[in-house]
Amino acid sequence: METKKRNQAVFIANKGFTAIPNELILDKELSPESKYLYVVISSFSNIDENNFPRSIIRYRTGYGINKFDRCLKELVDAKWIHKEQKIINNNFIQNIYKIVIKK
Repeated sequence: METKKRNQAVFIANKGFTAIPNELILDKELSPESKYLYVVISSFSNIDENNFPRSIIRYRTGYGINKFDRCLKELVDAKWIHKEQKIINNNFIQNIYKIVIKK
């Protein structure tokens, strides 16, 4: 019997205020929607609890699953967000995303 793997994403941001790098703002390779996603994820950085499920970030952006995933992939591919994967108990995959302040 094969165990299905479940995906979960956790976003980790540093404490502080929301600062958006000018390089990101001026990056013509990023869509405006991806830039906004970066801003929203960054806005959580001043909250004591720095782990947030995807659903909360999606709710704040108003993005559906497909748009959210496309924008997140765009940010990861452009190295504005770093993605790590953790496997727990051989069947649970947790994706951890970290904001990159400087490319």
